[in-house]
Amino acid sequence: MAFTDTTPDSGHWCSRSDCVDVLDEIERIIGADEQKLNRQIRSATGLAQSQLRGRWPLGFPFYVDPPPELRHAVACIAVHRAVQGRTFSGGALQISDRLASEAREAEAWIAAVGDSRAHLECPSQDVSHAAHLAAVPTGEFGFVE
Repeated sequence: MAFTDTTPDSGHWCSRSDCVDVLDEIERIIGADEQKLNRQIRSATGLAQSQLRGRWPLGFPFYVDPPPELRHAVACIAVHRAVQGRTFSGGALQISDRLASEAREAEAWIAAVGDSRAHLECPSQDVSHAAHLAAVPTGEFGFVE
Protein backbone atom coordinates (compact mmCIF):
# COMPACT_ATOMS: atom_id res chain seq x y z
CA MET A 1 0.00 0.00 0.00
CA ALA A 2 1.58 3.26 -1.12
CA PHE A 3 -0.03 5.34 1.62
CA THR A 4 1.98 3.48 4.27
CA ASP A 5 5.39 4.64 3.00
CA THR A 6 7.18 6.18 5.96
CA THR A 7 10.14 7.55 3.99
CA PRO A 8 9.54 10.85 2.20
CA ASP A 9 10.09 10.90 -1.55
CA SER A 10 13.07 12.86 -2.83
CA GLY A 11 12.55 16.56 -2.23
CA HIS A 12 9.50 16.04 0.00
CA TRP A 13 9.47 17.03 3.66
CA CYS A 14 6.81 14.52 4.70
CA SER A 15 5.76 11.04 3.69
CA ARG A 16 2.37 9.73 2.68
CA SER A 17 2.26 7.94 6.03
CA ASP A 18 2.63 11.31 7.78
CA CYS A 19 -0.46 12.42 5.85
CA VAL A 20 -2.37 9.32 6.98
CA ASP A 21 -1.42 10.23 10.57
CA VAL A 22 -3.12 13.61 10.06
CA LEU A 23 -6.26 12.12 8.45
CA ASP A 24 -6.89 8.36 8.55
CA GLU A 25 -9.49 8.47 5.76
CA ILE A 26 -7.32 10.37 3.26
CA GLU A 27 -6.89 7.39 0.94
CA ARG A 28 -10.65 6.89 0.72
CA ILE A 29 -11.44 10.59 0.39
CA ILE A 30 -9.06 11.28 -2.48
CA GLY A 31 -9.79 7.95 -4.16
CA ALA A 32 -6.33 6.44 -3.60
CA ASP A 33 -4.91 9.10 -5.94
CA GLU A 34 -1.29 8.88 -4.87
CA GLN A 35 -0.14 11.41 -7.49
CA LYS A 36 -2.54 14.05 -6.20
CA LEU A 37 -1.22 13.62 -2.69
CA ASN A 38 2.38 13.74 -3.96
CA ARG A 39 1.67 17.03 -5.77
CA GLN A 40 0.22 18.52 -2.60
CA ILE A 41 3.17 17.30 -0.51
CA ARG A 42 5.56 18.89 -3.02
CA SER A 43 3.55 22.12 -2.92
CA ALA A 44 3.47 22.19 0.90
CA THR A 45 7.20 21.45 1.00
CA GLY A 46 7.82 24.39 -1.32
CA LEU A 47 5.74 26.66 0.91
CA ALA A 48 7.72 25.58 3.98
CA GLN A 49 11.05 25.99 2.20
CA SER A 50 10.18 29.50 1.03
CA GLN A 51 9.19 30.50 4.57
CA LEU A 52 12.33 29.02 6.14
CA ARG A 53 14.82 30.43 3.61
CA GLY A 54 14.67 33.74 5.45
CA ARG A 55 16.18 32.09 8.50
CA TRP A 56 18.52 29.68 6.70
CA PRO A 57 19.40 31.26 3.32
CA LEU A 58 22.44 29.05 2.70
CA GLY A 59 20.80 25.71 3.39
CA PHE A 60 18.71 24.04 6.02
CA PRO A 61 20.34 22.63 9.18
CA PHE A 62 18.68 19.26 8.63
CA TYR A 63 20.47 17.60 5.75
CA VAL A 64 18.32 14.62 4.83
CA ASP A 65 15.33 14.25 7.10
CA PRO A 66 13.43 17.24 8.52
CA PRO A 67 12.46 17.15 12.21
CA PRO A 68 9.14 15.49 13.16
CA GLU A 69 7.45 18.82 13.98
CA LEU A 70 8.18 20.13 10.50
CA ARG A 71 7.10 16.86 8.86
CA HIS A 72 3.76 17.07 10.70
CA ALA A 73 3.24 20.72 9.73
CA VAL A 74 3.93 19.98 6.05
CA ALA A 75 1.58 16.96 6.22
CA CYS A 76 -1.22 19.11 7.70
CA ILE A 77 -0.93 21.59 4.84
CA ALA A 78 -0.72 18.86 2.19
CA VAL A 79 -3.72 16.94 3.52
CA HIS A 80 -5.86 20.07 3.69
CA ARG A 81 -5.00 20.95 0.10
CA ALA A 82 -5.55 17.39 -1.14
CA VAL A 83 -9.04 17.00 0.31
CA GLN A 84 -10.18 20.60 0.05
CA GLY A 85 -12.94 20.20 -2.54
CA ARG A 86 -13.81 16.61 -1.77
CA THR A 87 -14.76 16.97 1.90
CA PHE A 88 -16.93 20.00 1.18
CA SER A 89 -18.84 18.26 -1.62
CA GLY A 90 -19.10 15.08 0.44
CA GLY A 91 -20.74 16.86 3.34
CA ALA A 92 -17.91 16.30 5.81
CA LEU A 93 -17.74 19.90 6.99
CA GLN A 94 -16.38 19.01 10.42
CA ILE A 95 -13.37 17.30 8.83
CA SER A 96 -12.91 20.22 6.45
CA ASP A 97 -13.04 22.78 9.26
CA ARG A 98 -10.60 20.80 11.41
CA LEU A 99 -8.15 20.39 8.54
CA ALA A 100 -8.40 24.07 7.62
CA SER A 101 -7.68 25.05 11.22
CA GLU A 102 -4.71 22.67 11.46
CA ALA A 103 -3.34 23.92 8.12
CA ARG A 104 -3.59 27.57 9.26
CA GLU A 105 -1.82 26.71 12.52
CA ALA A 106 0.89 24.81 10.64
CA GLU A 107 1.45 27.71 8.22
CA ALA A 108 1.62 30.18 11.11
CA TRP A 109 4.10 27.98 12.99
CA ILE A 110 6.33 27.59 9.92
CA ALA A 111 6.25 31.37 9.41
CA ALA A 112 7.16 31.88 13.08
CA VAL A 113 10.11 29.49 12.73
CA GLY A 114 11.20 31.36 9.61
CA ASP A 115 11.06 34.67 11.50
CA SER A 116 12.92 33.17 14.50
CA ARG A 117 9.87 33.63 16.74
CA ALA A 118 9.53 29.86 17.24
CA HIS A 119 12.17 27.22 17.81
CA LEU A 120 12.76 24.22 15.59
CA GLU A 121 14.77 21.43 17.19
CA CYS A 122 17.29 20.35 14.56
CA PRO A 123 19.36 17.18 14.79
CA SER A 124 23.06 17.54 15.40
CA GLN A 125 25.35 17.73 12.41
CA ASP A 126 27.58 14.91 11.24
CA VAL A 127 31.17 15.02 12.40
CA SER A 128 32.26 15.53 8.78
CA HIS A 129 30.43 18.88 8.75
CA ALA A 130 31.71 20.08 12.11
CA ALA A 131 34.57 22.54 12.34
CA HIS A 132 37.97 20.93 12.71
CA LEU A 133 40.15 22.58 15.32
CA ALA A 134 43.87 22.18 15.52
CA ALA A 135 45.43 20.92 18.69
CA VAL A 136 46.74 23.50 21.12
CA PRO A 137 50.27 24.40 20.09
CA THR A 138 52.97 23.44 22.54
CA GLY A 139 56.70 23.27 22.52
CA GLU A 140 59.46 25.50 21.25
CA PHE A 141 57.43 27.36 18.60
CA GLY A 142 54.02 27.19 20.20
CA PHE A 143 52.11 29.83 22.09
CA VAL A 144 52.08 27.82 25.27
CA GLU A 145 55.30 26.63 26.89
